[in-house]
Amino acid sequence: MRSKQRLSKELSDCVVYCKSVHFRSFKHARIHSKFYEVASFTESKARKHLREAGAEFVHHNSRQLTRVYPTGFRTDSSNFNPQGMWNAGCQIGDYN
Repeated sequence: MRSKQRLSKELSDCVVYCKSVHFRSFKHARIHSKFYEVASFTESKARKHLREAGAEFVHHNSRQLTRVYPTGFRTDSSNFNPQGMWNAGCQIGDYN
């Protein structure tokens, strides 16, 4: 028989949860997104958003969490440099 573990309410209240969501558009995110949602982009998609709708992308990043990760087609030993995405307001820049 398994014993039940009880979590401390005070400890549980300290935990922050983020929900991964599919990004549809900046307009959709502006209307429907919740503060705890995070959208993920490949580096190429994020660069495209920055090029084509830079101000809107930066505004989106000021209200929502955004994660940028390296493109899967990287065949050499170069690493993704997250600095450009951080400068645009993206909060999470994976570089591994």
